[in-house]
Amino acid sequence: MLDYHIHSNFSFDSKAKPREICEAACFLNIDEIAITDHFSFAPYSPNYLHFEPEAYFQIWTEMQREYVDQLTVRIGIELDEFANYPEASNQMARQFPWDFVIGSTHDLEGGTLRTYLRKFGDQEKTIHSYYDALFRAIEVGHFDVLAHFDLIKRYTADEGYPLLDELLFHDQIDAILKLIIQKGIALEVNTSGLFQACQAPFPSLELIKRYYQLGGRFITIGSDAHQPKDLTRGFSTVIPQLKTIGFTGLTIFQKRKKTIQTW
Repeated sequence: MLDYHIHSNFSFDSKAKPREICEAACFLNIDEIAITDHFSFAPYSPNYLHFEPEAYFQIWTEMQREYVDQLTVRIGIELDEFANYPEASNQMARQFPWDFVIGSTHDLEGGTLRTYLRKFGDQEKTIHSYYDALFRAIEVGHFDVLAHFDLIKRYTADEGYPLLDELLFHDQIDAILKLIIQKGIALEVNTSGLFQACQAPFPSLELIKRYYQLGGRFITIGSDAHQPKDLTRGFSTVIPQLKTIGFTGLTIFQKRKKTIQTW
């Protein structure tokens, strides 16, 4: 069992201590985890320069040594602002010996996705803008995994909007999927949405199927846990569905080199 999206107290929105995460992973018989704490170069973001990478590596390298016989710990990062801060984000991705780098989009036009949605009060406009930003991030970013592809539905559902038909955004979605396939970027299946108002993984099963139809084969799975008790939450629901679609296993990373670990 793997969990490739986990936050610790190095993220602004988690209080989970590194050792607590490792102990929970061992208790749950997880074989491998990837720590992917938030980091941003946007001054308006709560993730802005949130931790010192040197301290981060020191702590997580200690965890790797301490749990070497029980658990594989991969040291990663979630960089939130490739589209708006490509040079700084790409430098951060290159500068340290990450096992893998997640690229994600949490903001639009100097504010959060939720703020943007409330500002314009237009769900369709917000979703189009989000996918435009996601495409730009992939164009300029040197990262390994695209996180929570359709995260925007979390915020539209939270604000009481009904989920729109994904066919409205077909051209943008296909362009993004084709680009990550072309660049060799893996697609993350993030189960946290199952436990939010949208009640669906990120991305939806239909988008995961479309990725597979277009030739995509590299997927990671992550709980996006911010508390140790949430590790691998939702995996028992999603993994059988991934097998049914046709995926032969999950993608794992070491020093940014990927391989598929078969089921």
